[in-house]
Amino acid sequence: MPSSVPSAKHPESLLVVKLGAIGDVVNSLPLLCRLRAGLSKTRITWLIAPLAHALVEGHDAVDEFLVFDIKQRRSWPALWRQLRDGRFDTVLDLQRILKSAALSRASAVPRDASDSTERAARRVRGSSARNLSRPTPRPA
Repeated sequence: MPSSVPSAKHPESLLVVKLGAIGDVVNSLPLLCRLRAGLSKTRITWLIAPLAHALVEGHDAVDEFLVFDIKQRRSWPALWRQLRDGRFDTVLDLQRILKSAALSRASAVPRDASDSTERAARRVRGSSARNLSRPTPRPA
């Protein structure tokens, strides 16, 4: 049966931002599993807090974890570099708060990536395209 969703290029790299509460992180795992199943060739990186990371470290749906302790201010510049150097095509902000929005924006995902990303996300059953981050253009 043909899909009613327009064809979209799968992102090569995806940054998932979900730092926090252990329960929220556990509730994110089914989505990560579906993303992995639907986007098998996409490199999935999860930005996560240390306490929650201990729970999901080594999960098969994630290729890489960026562990970030917001209380360690000295680590912020290094994280910003990692986010920029990650060259992510897409950001999926599952936290949807100011802190995660700032981190999503720091990844420098190009604005034009969001439309094709939404179409790709709809192809993954059960995913929610409304949570995809739409970075705002940076002032010139």
